[in-house]
Amino acid sequence: MVVVYKPAFVRHDGDAAIFSVDCHPDGTRLATAGGDQKVSVWALGAVIDTTIEANPNLQKKLATLSDHFNVVNCVRFSKNGRWLASGSTDTNIFLYELRAGPGRAAFGSSDDPNVENWVNCQALRGHASDVIDLAWAPDDTMVASCSLDNLVIVWDPVTGQRLHTLRGHTSFVKGVSWDPIGKYLASQSDDKSCIVWRVDDWSVVTKITEPYKASMGATFSLRLCWSPDGSGLTSCNSYKKPTHTANVMQRGLWDSTYNFVGHKAPVVAVRFSPELFRPQGDDDTPYTVIACGSQDCKLTVWATTSAKPLLIVKDSFTQSVVDLCWSPNGYNLIACSMDGTVMVFNFEEAELGV
Repeated sequence: MVVVYKPAFVRHDGDAAIFSVDCHPDGTRLATAGGDQKVSVWALGAVIDTTIEANPNLQKKLATLSDHFNVVNCVRFSKNGRWLASGSTDTNIFLYELRAGPGRAAFGSSDDPNVENWVNCQALRGHASDVIDLAWAPDDTMVASCSLDNLVIVWDPVTGQRLHTLRGHTSFVKGVSWDPIGKYLASQSDDKSCIVWRVDDWSVVTKITEPYKASMGATFSLRLCWSPDGSGLTSCNSYKKPTHTANVMQRGLWDSTYNFVGHKAPVVAVRFSPELFRPQGDDDTPYTVIACGSQDCKLTVWATTSAKPLLIVKDSFTQSVVDLCWSPNGYNLIACSMDGTVMVFNFEEAELGV
């Protein structure tokens, strides 16, 4: 049985919207991005386990990072866990690194001193408008960002240098995702297109428009996602009468394989569990699991082998779901909303597979 839990302590100042969530790859931390212009780092164990949360001796909040001067829209840990990247409406991208020694509160801040010493070690500046989404290359040698300036920029995280500027969209770019094999980078825009870029030379492999022609309504994000084996790409804000959908495209063919259906407003974020699952029993065929978050305030979870969702969540949020993340083991899903809350869904092997 899925255990559903809303950790009340995961809040930003003034119950500000939480625009993004991401788990550290070692499974110890959760980062959140807030409308209060701050990034918060939390102990993941307390977030996903009510018995750990109840321990009064446990530090639940590990750090508050207050370098941005406008809303923080996205947070993403690097694959090796070394860096935490944040992107903001202030157009800046900051890279934080965990250093030895005690943490401290920002100068003039009313926040408690930080437990962990996250240091702002790099500023990536080059966008002319809000940074909406971020994605790390599989080997962490590059990080990609997208913005309301219609651009995707690829950066060197060590030097802070802009490596490539990708100009192919004609409107706001609101999602970017790196192929886990490292060959492609995908981006999605309000121009009703998804572009797949070839990393070797940054040429356009394909520009997909058909699934989005009937899409409608403005969205905060279009956070698309590759499957963990790189075999498919799932995008946001597609429409197949009579429902809003998340469109699945097969790698190499780039045609619309199928859709995750049923939402009454645009799907704005999708995220695959990092694991490949196998059913319990004799069948050894692997499959993937994906969560879809929508502006209808609902969330659905699907196994790619089933025509029906594993889970439909209807009443957990009062405003749009805007981001999703999974714990590294693939069984804990965390969703955040513009209503300023996060929701945790703890699955068992009986629900997802092994």
